[in-house]
Amino acid sequence: MTARWRAVARATVLVGVVMMGVPLVAPMILAAVGLVTTGGFHFDWLIPGELSVVTIVGGLCVFTASLLLRRMVLIVGLLLGVIALLLAGVTWLPTLTGVGQGAGGVLGIVVVACYVLYVVATIGLLAVAIALARASFTAGVQTTE
Repeated sequence: MTARWRAVARATVLVGVVMMGVPLVAPMILAAVGLVTTGGFHFDWLIPGELSVVTIVGGLCVFTASLLLRRMVLIVGLLLGVIALLLAGVTWLPTLTGVGQGAGGVLGIVVVACYVLYVVATIGLLAVAIALARASFTAGVQTTE
């Protein structure tokens, strides 16, 4: 890999890490700001789902970087696929099962479980992306000019 492509891969993985981290950190930052300004602690745990487009685009950046670096392609691809599948489940299951119209019970628990697994998979992909970013900056990597 040439130095130019390595720089592109490094930039792409860093953009992906930042884009995937924003939806996970945003609820904590907003809760802290709300605590300081209003005196009440309000943690919005749905923000990672609301910012899912940012997560998917960041995941695609990380996947592109993993392809360029030829490292961790399988794990990044699998986690990105799981994230997309769980996000589709969270989006479509309430409509298909009636949970979105007020029906609860076991189906509501399945929707919440899909959302929790989506957030866990996002955290997992962020961890892999950080590892990929660290690997892309290692000194022992050979480049051809």
